[in-house]
Amino acid sequence: MRPARPTQSTAGRSHAGFTLIEVLVVVSIIAMLIAILLPSLGRARAQARMVSCQSNIKQLMTAFLVYSVEYKYRLPGASKDTHADWLGGSNPNSGGAAKQPRSGTVFKHMGRSTEAYTCPDDVNKRTYMTTSEKKCDYSYTSNALVSGAATEHLAGAHYPTKAPFDRSDHRVDMAPFEGVPVLIEEDPNWYLATVDDSTWCNEDTISNRHLQFGSSPGMSNIAYHDGHVGRVRFKPPPGSINSYSTAQYFNAKSMCIRTTGRKWVSGRSWELTGGGYATYGFLPNGEGASARGIQH
Repeated sequence: MRPARPTQSTAGRSHAGFTLIEVLVVVSIIAMLIAILLPSLGRARAQARMVSCQSNIKQLMTAFLVYSVEYKYRLPGASKDTHADWLGGSNPNSGGAAKQPRSGTVFKHMGRSTEAYTCPDDVNKRTYMTTSEKKCDYSYTSNALVSGAATEHLAGAHYPTKAPFDRSDHRVDMAPFEGVPVLIEEDPNWYLATVDDSTWCNEDTISNRHLQFGSSPGMSNIAYHDGHVGRVRFKPPPGSINSYSTAQYFNAKSMCIRTTGRKWVSGRSWELTGGGYATYGFLPNGEGASARGIQH
């Protein structure tokens, strides 16, 4: 009989496994795919955290509006408003010292849950240290000028688009906000981590923690007087808290609010001319921006 023709498995190498070269090629391809996909996955996760933060501040703004329905359509107060502070640090507490946010005027409208008070990207949220009586655990503060303001009196707001941000001429290089800012995702380093009040005012600025990649500034969330939430992008303050210049970065004093009576009110008016502070019900009758030398 004629001998059988050798099969490939007997005539050559077996294909039961992979060679070292083949394994290395596959591993290289997988590594390349991971390198390509990881940045996209990281960005997707960051996007999800920003959306979660947006949902949190939206819940708080809804609680503000529910409160306003109970109080003649006036928004809650802030740290200068005893008994009306939305976060609670300035409110008496029958159980002892005031507690944030449980003593706040909107806490019952939040389902008595503290989760929505903090941004998921706020890595410092557990290290804010205040007095021994209360612990600050929140990422958002309210605009001092709208404490106790009736939403019907609020029309809009604008801000400088470039330095100097402490300018008095608001006729050029200005941009509108999407509405009147009520709740702001505050920058924890300027000064949320060291000042335990519920108010956005004075030299406070806005966080840039979301989608911060490379050298570009990140984004932040703001809740407006009509209840919607928008995203903004501001450059962070330069230098340290002890070497700043308010002309170099956007802060609460930089903006102006417009009332439905077409009156402009400066963020500088948080600290009133002649002493004192803007408190519950300051708008719409507070001093006009012209009293601070602001030109519109």
